[in-house]
Parts: sequence; C-alpha cells; structure tokens
Amino acid sequence: MYVKILKAVDDLEIGKTYEVEDEDGAAYIEAEQAEATEFEEVPDLAGAIKAGIGDAVKSALADALAKAKPSGIIVGNDRKALDPNGGYKHVGQFLYDVVRAGTPNSPTPKRLIDYMATCKVAGHMAEGDDSQGGFLVPTGFLPQLQMDKIMETGLAGRCTKIPMVTNAVSIPYVNQTTHATSVYGGLIVYRTGESELKAVSKPT
Repeated sequence: MYVKILKAVDDLEIGKTYEVEDEDGAAYIEAEQAEATEFEEVPDLAGAIKAGIGDAVKSALADALAKAKPSGIIVGNDRKALDPNGGYKHVGQFLYDVVRAGTPNSPTPKRLIDYMATCKVAGHMAEGDDSQGGFLVPTGFLPQLQMDKIMETGLAGRCTKIPMVTNAVSIPYVNQTTHATSVYGGLIVYRTGESELKAVSKPT
C-alpha cells in the first residue's frame, strides 16, 4: 500500500509518499503518523523539457526558412586555377593537346581551352592565344622541362634557379638608374673624420 508520511517515523521523510507493507502502513495510519493515499506517478520533467525545446527549435527553424530569401550559388575558384598541372595528368597529355591545337583544320581540344581560360592574360601577347605567343605551360611541368634543357646545355652551374608555383614571381631589386652621384641605388660612401657627424644616405 501507499502512505503519505505525516509525522517522523523510522527514516521516512514527512510529506513524501512511500510504498510500504500493508501491516506497516496500517500501523502508521493507526498511530496517525501517516495517511493512506493513491500513488501518483511523478511526471517526467526532463522528457517534457526536452520535447518542448525540440518543438521550439523546429518552429524557429521553420520561421527562419520561411523568411529567408533565396540566394544565388556562390562558386569558388576553378579547380584548374589552383592545380599547378592545369588539370593534366602529365606533360605528354598537355603537349598532345597543344599539337592538336596547332594542326591545321583541327579544333583546339576543350580541355586546353578550359585550362587557358583560367590563366589567360588580357591584352597583346596573350598566353592562351597561339597567334600571340603560344600556350602557357602549366607551372607543375616547368621544372621537368627546364631541367632537361639545362642538363643538355651544361648551364646549370651558371644559372640562378628561382622555383615557381604560380604563373608570376616578384623579385625585389635595387632602383639604380645612374652612377653620376652615387652607386648601388642611391647609396653614397663617405669617409667620416673622428667625432664628426655621419652623412645620411640609403638605397632604394
């Protein structure tokens, strides 16, 4: 049976409902330490809160989607623009397309057109126009081509090697146009006497 504790008894707390043996419950009731009661299941508060949060999230998401305006698809950089090989598996594949493009009455392969579209420079001597200078070799193939040529000519020891991973490289240099009043880009050398101030000059 279930009883609600009215007075302190054993280790049961006052005001709480317990399931006890019928004999013990009858004794508690007779001593006015408890009263008979029907057991009521305590509601699942955690489950109710979880369900309420879930419903609130679904409702808020539905409202946000209803109010959102459709936007255009944002397209990232073309894969060929980031690929040092321009989408080609090896240099032979690239050279084969170049030969086909330069053959009379033969259309330029679409693969070559797509690659050149990602790196063509506007203006004269365009890299992707065969009539203005030829097709740009993907930077990933340059080391192999250059090394083969260098080894043939024996110039390796006389060359300055500049590794490149893009189609352009910036090289700082000394801005020097005349040696009339200075050398090495505006730097002037003075011989300063003891305890005298130094003249100021700097290169550009």
